[in-house]
Amino acid sequence: MDNVYTGPNKGAYKLSVDSDTPTKINGVSDRIFSTVIDNSNNLYFAKINGLYILQISLSWTKEQSQFNLIDSTKKKTWTRNDWLTVDGELNIEIQNNNIDKVLFDNFLQPQTAKQWNINVKPETSEKDHILQVIFTLDGKQYTSKIIVSMQTKIDPPIPPKPENLSDVIKFGSDNNLGNILDNNDGTIETKIQQINSRIIDFSQIKIEKKDMHSATLTAKKDSKSYQGSVVVKYNVVPTTVVDLMIDLKPKSPSTQTDIDYAGQIDKTIITNPVNSFYYANSESKITMIKPTESSVITGFVYGADNQWN
Repeated sequence: MDNVYTGPNKGAYKLSVDSDTPTKINGVSDRIFSTVIDNSNNLYFAKINGLYILQISLSWTKEQSQFNLIDSTKKKTWTRNDWLTVDGELNIEIQNNNIDKVLFDNFLQPQTAKQWNINVKPETSEKDHILQVIFTLDGKQYTSKIIVSMQTKIDPPIPPKPENLSDVIKFGSDNNLGNILDNNDGTIETKIQQINSRIIDFSQIKIEKKDMHSATLTAKKDSKSYQGSVVVKYNVVPTTVVDLMIDLKPKSPSTQTDIDYAGQIDKTIITNPVNSFYYANSESKITMIKPTESSVITGFVYGADNQWN
């Protein structure tokens, strides 16, 4: 370093290269008896009450850095040369082509064209952060450290209040799912998701007290979203494959009915062949007799006109 440091009667001054005006070094007062620079380019001042050190690398880093509070009403104080105390959110801006890398709390910070921007927010407790700047001057690498002490803190976020399940699972007038194939948890959950107006996180819910007509959904003890319970109704109607009795009753007593008429038809022209075919030459009524009262029958009735359309 080719700068000149001097200590007159009061304070210390730095005379930079290519300058004819000395600059006072902040934080150094009283009479200086002598100055010494060691091999690490640290500057020492001998005063009447002791020996003091001015870290050259730290001063260089501070010259390349800006420490700006987001809220100008907050305070920042250099409690010592390498210790900045703040009581609000802080932006740190660093820029110089000689900087090799910047670390904040031991994490390497990203940069764009040798510009670093670090945002420091208050946390739920007071915290000291460490800013490290590694740079190279005249072929020699230096490391400076600055402690950023965040003195303010924020309250931890208030968790959202769990909702009552009766307000979340709500459909129709009495939460009736209608007919379902079984009362397995997956079947009940799928049916609720289909007709409920809100998406439900069933990982936080247990289904209990199930029978053929209702079940109780209760929030788990560790649920963060729900509390309480709700009852849903349904009717379990299992799927059963049976041979139905089909009774064909013509309205006119003179109607001709031929259940063997299919034998007279070229089956190659039938798109969906059936096992039985009824022919009547007048309007008829078809009745399907259910195996049980609770059975649900789904089927198709196919017909054709006299042109087989």
